Amino acid sequence: MSRLILCLEKSELKDLIKVHFAPFSFIELIFTEDPQEVVNYINMFPDVRAVISETIVKRTEAAIFIDQILTRQSLPIILFAIGDLDDLGMKTKYQFRLEDHQKMILSLKSVLGIEDNNSNNSTLNDSVSMPAHLFLHFENLPFDIYLKVQQGHDNKLIKLFNAEEPIDHLAIKKYMNRGVVDFYLKREWLKEFSKLLIKQLENRLIESLPSNESQLEAEGEVFNSLKDMVTSLGLKPQVQKLCEISMLNVQRRFSEESPFKSFLENLKSNQKLNFHFAFVQLSSLLCSQYVEHTDWPRKQKDDLMEKLVFSAFFCDMNLPSDEMLMARNEEDLLNFNSKEMDILNSHAQKIAESLKTYPNIPQDVDKIIMQHHGVMNGHGYTVFPWGGTALAAQILFYSQDLALRILTANGKKLGNVLADFESSYIESPQIEIVNKFLRSFRIESNKAS
Repeated sequence: MSRLILCLEKSELKDLIKVHFAPFSFIELIFTEDPQEVVNYINMFPDVRAVISETIVKRTEAAIFIDQILTRQSLPIILFAIGDLDDLGMKTKYQFRLEDHQKMILSLKSVLGIEDNNSNNSTLNDSVSMPAHLFLHFENLPFDIYLKVQQGHDNKLIKLFNAEEPIDHLAIKKYMNRGVVDFYLKREWLKEFSKLLIKQLENRLIESLPSNESQLEAEGEVFNSLKDMVTSLGLKPQVQKLCEISMLNVQRRFSEESPFKSFLENLKSNQKLNFHFAFVQLSSLLCSQYVEHTDWPRKQKDDLMEKLVFSAFFCDMNLPSDEMLMARNEEDLLNFNSKEMDILNSHAQKIAESLKTYPNIPQDVDKIIMQHHGVMNGHGYTVFPWGGTALAAQILFYSQDLALRILTANGKKLGNVLADFESSYIESPQIEIVNKFLRSFRIESNKAS
């Protein structure tokens, strides 16, 4: 894994970097607009290869500040500075004006060892990968779809489906079962593919379906696709719109009669339901129950639930597997390799950071997400939430834990699940919150029994 830290303010530069480097699975991009956070990330991660910074970010001389830190600490990290270069006096030799951004991209690829002059790979260099399951949303597409194969020491793209021809969903599923993760398309079609995919997902979300069961399944499929879109495309306005439709559908179920009972019945009868989506839905329902059984004013309840649904929806979106989603404490982390542990320990911090550019985000959502595993700084896990963590983060912490226990109960009665939950937190410093959870959940579980 090679990490690139990007201290950039211009959205065009951010998109340019994503287009050129996001397709490479061995590269992780970390975006910020605070040069001090760059230093924090450098100290946090040992595998930072390079920093790309504009000379001026938020009216601060970001590139000079970072250059001085790297020089003072003699760190083997290359700084790429881009912007106004007049008399900056930086040590780095990689300095580019904005109009020379393509030269910067080529230099960065060379430093990372991904510049490839082999003519056999020209198709790969002109293409971008997208998760294979996203193509299941289409009957056909106006461009060719490719599969990457290895020939000797080289990788080559072969055409899988021609433009406008029917897409064989059975063939795609067979490739996925064989371990194929991504298909490829020409980079020039990426924008059009994104528009078409977003339109398909919008239709999938809002179309009239015959039952709650099929509606849940559809929303689960869309949520799974949204996870990949957020990773591949970032939180673009069209992606935000889809996220907001999904969150409204989650909240819509709070107004149903006995929503907990309804959800559990759908869960039992629907084995196809996406696990992460079920986890988000159930966590949100449990948060709603807790909040509804308080004596807080109606507006306070509504405001808090908006924050909790938003936080539950996004807080684990960058975890790539259900197994990682199930990690709840430091002991659970021992089941993962070092790369996976790194992802787990930093995922809350990264999601909170990425949401800073999200417009009209409910107040304190970034703090709730940072603290939803019980730690103040968003890095790592703990058995009980630390003192000082926000009340909303504590509510989300316990609701996620109970949701996970219910989803993995394997036939255990709900009363026994609640008893296990109670015994696990008998020494919790937030015992009052735990007891309120138990009271509200037992009321709802009696309705569901």
